[in-house]
Amino acid sequence: MVHWHGARRSRWNGGGKHGVFTHTKSDEGYGHGGLQNEAPTKKPIRLMRELGSLLTNAGDVVLGPFMGSGSIAVACAQMGRHFIDIETSREYFDVACERIRDSCRQPNMLMVAGLG
Repeated sequence: MVHWHGARRSRWNGGGKHGVFTHTKSDEGYGHGGLQNEAPTKKPIRLMRELGSLLTNAGDVVLGPFMGSGSIAVACAQMGRHFIDIETSREYFDVACERIRDSCRQPNMLMVAGLG
């Protein structure tokens, strides 16, 4: 589900891009990014980055009403988007916070090389 609200006109950054996205179920490593994670609705960070690049611009705010293990937040941090996430499970919240911290510690090599 996607919702946009703002003073400016919304836009789809993908132009004529198809609406079907195919990615592996989880990120590299065990679970998400090497962390043990048995979240029931895992979403790979690559998919969240792809969707984020099509639907948002750098500096935008993304709301994730179901934080889970934090894939949306990690993708936002990597792409220069702000995020607000909501999670009721302390277990998943802790996993997400660890993933976000780990992501923020690692520089984005594409940005360092001037390619991102």
